[in-house]
Amino acid sequence: MNFKKLIAAAMSLCITSAVSVPYMSFADDKTGTKMADSIVYAKSVFEIPSSYSEFDSNTSSKTLKNGNVINIYEMSWTDEKNNSSISITVDDNNNIIEYSNYKRSNDEKNQAFSDYSNDDMLKTASEFMNKVMPKYTFKSAENTDNGYGNYKSFEFLLYENNLPVTNIGADVEINIYTNEVVSYYLRNYEFVSSDFPPTENIISLDDAKKAYIEKIPFEPEYKSYYNYKDKKLSIFAAYEKSFSNRKAIDAFTGNIKEYEPNGGYDFRNAKAYDVKESMADTGSGDSLKQLTPEELNSVEKLSNMISNNDALNIIIKYCDLSSNNTKMSSSRIYKDTIDTDKYIWDISFDGDNTSGNGRVNAKTGELISFYRNNRNIIISSITTNDTDTENEKNNKNNYEEKAAKFLNEVVSDKFKNTKADFDDSNDNSYSRNYTYTRIVNGIKFRNNYLNVNFDENGDLVRFESRWYDTAKFPSIDNIKTGEEIFNIACEQNNFGPMYLISSETPILIYDFRNTENMMWDAKTGKKIKYDGTEYKKINSNPQYIDIEGHECAESVTKLLSKGLFINDGTNEFKPDKEITIEEFFQYCLNKNSIESDELKEYLIENKFINPTDKMDSIITFQQAARFIIRANNYTKMENFEIFKSANYNDTVDNNFLAAIVICDELGLIEPDSNNNINADKKMTRSDAAQFIYKALLKDML
Repeated sequence: MNFKKLIAAAMSLCITSAVSVPYMSFADDKTGTKMADSIVYAKSVFEIPSSYSEFDSNTSSKTLKNGNVINIYEMSWTDEKNNSSISITVDDNNNIIEYSNYKRSNDEKNQAFSDYSNDDMLKTASEFMNKVMPKYTFKSAENTDNGYGNYKSFEFLLYENNLPVTNIGADVEINIYTNEVVSYYLRNYEFVSSDFPPTENIISLDDAKKAYIEKIPFEPEYKSYYNYKDKKLSIFAAYEKSFSNRKAIDAFTGNIKEYEPNGGYDFRNAKAYDVKESMADTGSGDSLKQLTPEELNSVEKLSNMISNNDALNIIIKYCDLSSNNTKMSSSRIYKDTIDTDKYIWDISFDGDNTSGNGRVNAKTGELISFYRNNRNIIISSITTNDTDTENEKNNKNNYEEKAAKFLNEVVSDKFKNTKADFDDSNDNSYSRNYTYTRIVNGIKFRNNYLNVNFDENGDLVRFESRWYDTAKFPSIDNIKTGEEIFNIACEQNNFGPMYLISSETPILIYDFRNTENMMWDAKTGKKIKYDGTEYKKINSNPQYIDIEGHECAESVTKLLSKGLFINDGTNEFKPDKEITIEEFFQYCLNKNSIESDELKEYLIENKFINPTDKMDSIITFQQAARFIIRANNYTKMENFEIFKSANYNDTVDNNFLAAIVICDELGLIEPDSNNNINADKKMTRSDAAQFIYKALLKDML
């Protein structure tokens, strides 16, 4: 079961557990009648074989903010003898919102390759959508096919007035061997019958672009990435289209439209970031490696290091703690990862009514972070009269003044190089959080900031200084303008009008429909990844235009149906081009998205290549043969004496001889007309496709 199926199952469980009552037990006859109607409707859409004789059903309801109640009817038929089942979920309006057809045979791999092409399966998925949602228009999304094992998943988006509704979509999963639909789930089903605003009188595309540039401008920022393997910090200037601010252009007025997408799935976050981004730049923190006792003793002997008691007193001084009642409960000192000449005291403390911890620069005595938990918080009573409203307005100003005063006392040099990065104008809570982002060369560096937090009583409870003292920032001279980057983005990411369900209401906006990797190098305008390197789009469904009539055509086509392809980002396979070690393993292991260094580590760890092999060198037949025998645990056969008597006219390196003989016996490679095996011959992409195809037919991959 893949991730989308797990989500669908979880959603189904949530729906079931909301009420989950067998329909036969309903006292409300109308509900029972509606369940009966839903069963009849479901059976009119899907044929339920007579062998599926076990039946069960549940119902639940969901109340929207506008007071509308949506009832959901779940039903399932089971063939106990054959361990198979069909489940269908329908709402009040006979919209089929979930379907699954499980057959035990679906999980049994009965052949190496599917007889059905990607187009065949997409056609089946499209016809299924027309059958289950006949009143609506659903179109296949771009880059929609995702392969795994015996299944392929296709994504569809709802269209109204010929415009996509970007957060109402469906996933249809196809068995690649039978071309049958095995599962389907409709996201945000409760809004599919909404009244969508008409498209008349919306502003033009050109006017929307002008409004976007003016009101939601692209601005350059510094980004950073720390490579823990190389112990190197990279800082680069980039433009990034951020969707965290939830802003677009209102299609009718041209003004900023703030939105809050409904549902757990938000198209704007799909594929937008590499998962590594969340882990890539952790900076300083408690997770850094603690020094050994020997290192600790050495550090403490340095004359310019303050003691842990000095560090505690600094925390007490700046954070308004009682020196009499605050005691140190633990301490440690460690070396900062990024600023490697910086040592940091990490102090935990306890007091009468508080506990917490703080961090202090062990050389300079500068407070780096502080947190405390007030055990006895007295929250002021909340009233709504005009006097209290005015008082709260004044309190907000006082909080800002207190934050500025504190930062000027503690980190004045850093504070003067920041810019306020918060908006509490609509914040009605009593605690306050203030962030000031570091400014370098006039632009933001969001990975560095100062943060101050006050609790309900106005007490300072948290402070953090995230700052790279030794960071070097590249020049931003001659960088591209935000308008230039916006125009590049429009060409790449399909800017235009679209619908979005926001806070249960359909809105019509102008924004980017495809948000895949929206970060650009500020100087070149090229798309880049989280680490600043160039982004190369993976064309997961290339339509190769240069293999017709070539000897590798069948192999390439069959491998493509299996989700295996060469990632050039184009529709050219280039069959006669030699293939590198990196490309070969990306091809046969379906690892197109993995970084080169990470892939090499994987290959070395599994003994598929040697540490001395270069990823950009051309792979030979003997290297490919060695990979196959090692992947299939034939390694004990590599040194058998019998293989050394192989009768080839040309010479084969003894280190590869066993692998060559085995692959010859299996038909993966074969001698030429002169009985030369050509083991050290370099592989072309055509050779690689035929080799991998034969290996899969032998169930060796």
